[in-house]
Amino acid sequence: MLSKTKKLNILVQTVSADDDHMPDFVYTITMDKRLVMESLEEDVALWTPSSPVMLDFPTGTGKNYFVTQVVVPRAIAEDKNVLILSNRVALSVQQKLSMMKPDDPRRICLTPEGIRRLEDLGNVRVLTYQRLAALIRDTGNKEWIRNLKYVIADEAHFFVADAKFNTDCGYLLKLVTSRFCHAVRLYLTATSWDILFPLCEAEKRSYLDLRPYKEWEPPRSLIRYWIEPDYNGLTPVFFTEYSDLIEEIRRKQPEKWIVFVDSKKDGRMLQDHLDDLAQYLDADEKGSHTWNQIVETERFDAQVLITTSVLDNGVNIRDDSVQNIAVVSDDRTAIIQSIGRKRRRPGEAVNVWIRIDEKQISKRYARCRELVQWEEKFSCCCSLRARQDFLRVIWEQDDARLRKLFIPCRNDLFINELAFYSIRRKEKFYENIISGRTTFKAEALRWLNALPKEVPPLDAQLKDFYQQYGKTVLSESLFSELRDIIVNTYILAGFKEPQPQRVSTLMDKALNNRLESLRLPYRIQVDEGKRFLTVLEEEN
Repeated sequence: MLSKTKKLNILVQTVSADDDHMPDFVYTITMDKRLVMESLEEDVALWTPSSPVMLDFPTGTGKNYFVTQVVVPRAIAEDKNVLILSNRVALSVQQKLSMMKPDDPRRICLTPEGIRRLEDLGNVRVLTYQRLAALIRDTGNKEWIRNLKYVIADEAHFFVADAKFNTDCGYLLKLVTSRFCHAVRLYLTATSWDILFPLCEAEKRSYLDLRPYKEWEPPRSLIRYWIEPDYNGLTPVFFTEYSDLIEEIRRKQPEKWIVFVDSKKDGRMLQDHLDDLAQYLDADEKGSHTWNQIVETERFDAQVLITTSVLDNGVNIRDDSVQNIAVVSDDRTAIIQSIGRKRRRPGEAVNVWIRIDEKQISKRYARCRELVQWEEKFSCCCSLRARQDFLRVIWEQDDARLRKLFIPCRNDLFINELAFYSIRRKEKFYENIISGRTTFKAEALRWLNALPKEVPPLDAQLKDFYQQYGKTVLSESLFSELRDIIVNTYILAGFKEPQPQRVSTLMDKALNNRLESLRLPYRIQVDEGKRFLTVLEEEN
C-alpha cells in the first residue's frame, strides 16, 4: 500500500461506523480540500495498475480539473495514453472542451454536433461508457489501448445507479476492471456509497482472473482519497405537491431555479404551468439551443430550468442567480448529484427543495419486494432448462422493467447483479421508513448533514406522555397537550398538515388518523365520554 512506499503528508482515516458498505478492500486517506492538488500531485507517481484509485470528493472540489491539469499532461509527457469515460453526453462534451485551448481549431471549426461526435484527441480519448465496447472491438485500437497509462472512470456510481435500466452496466464494469488491468484505473465520484462494495468485488474478481501478472501480488487495495462533504449554505425545504412548488417559483421571481424531475411527463406538466418562465430539457433535447448553451456557457436564460437526469451528473451550472434547486426523488445519489450541478462560491446560500411523497413509499417498497421475490425464484433455477422456462415466464409478464433484470445470452439467462444490489438497498431503505424506524425527511436531512446532533426517536414524546398518563382519564388540558405532541410529530415526520388552521381543535378521529399514518402504536380511546391514551396491544 502507499504507506509502505512513501510517508504521506496527509492523514489516514479510520473507517467509521457511518461509512456505508465500507469493504476491507478499501484503504481510505482523508484529504484536506485546501491541499488536494499538492497532495495528489505528489502521490500520482506512486499509483500502479495493481491497486485501483478512487477520488471520492464532493461535487465542485476539482476532480476533473486534477485529471486535465495533472494526469493528462503527465501521461502525454511520457508519450502515454489516457482514456476518459463518462456517463452523460453533456458531461463528455464539457470534458472535451476543458481540454481544448480557446484557439484550438477543432473548437473553432466544429459544430456542437461535431464536438459531441469527436472522441479522438490524440493521446486522449473521451467516450461515454456506452461506447467502450466499440472501442475495444475495433482491432485498429489495439496499439493505442496497449499504450494506456490511465483509465479515468468518471461518475463511477453510474455502474449501480443506471443498472436498473441499463443491462450493460455489469458488463462495462467487468471491461474496465479486466481489459485495462495494465493501466492505472482512476474512479471519480461524489456519491460512492452505492458503488464501493460492487466495485471492490469486481476488482477482486479481476485479480483472481489475472494472477499471472507478477506485479499483482496480494494484498491489493482500492486506494480511496476522501474529502468530507461540506453542505454549509444549503437550506433544505420540503414540499409535497407540485402546486406548492409552482406557487413558490412565481412568488420568488426573478430568482432562478433548477428543477430535477423523475419523469418526462412531470417535466412537461411543470413547463405547461410555468409557461414562459421555464425551459425544459430531457434526453430528446440533445443538440437543442438550451442544451448547447448549458454545455458551452454553463448558463441558461429562463427563470426556471426543468430537466430530467440528463443533467444530473457532472454538468456544471455557474450562475449566481440560481438560488433554488428542486429535486423530485427519494434517492440519495440523485439528490446529491442534482444539488452538485450548481457550482457554489464559498458561503453562497442555496435553497434545496425536496419533494416528500409518503404515498409512494409503500408502493415502491412493494415493487422492490416483488422484484426481490423474482430474484429468489431465479436462484432456484439450477439447470439450463429451468432458466429457459423462467425466461418465458418473464416475457409473459409484459413488464419492460422486469426484463431489464434478467439478461438472456447464448440460450441461457443471467441475472443483473448490480441492479438487484441497488434494489435490495432500496428495499431496506423503504422498509425502515414503513416500520417507523425513520422518516424520509429525517434521512434527507441526514444526507445533507442538517440533522441536529442528537435526534430523539420519533415517538419519544408520546412514550413519555403514555408513561405518565396512559392509565388516567385525559383532562382537557392533558388532551390539548397530547394533541400538540401528535401534530408536531406528524409534521416532523415530513407529512404536510392538511388542516393547519384547525390543529388546535382536532379531535379523536383526526388525531388517530395521524397516529396511524405515522405507524405508531398509540391510539386515543373514548369510553363513556372519557378519553384515554392506549397502545394497540392493549386494544387487542
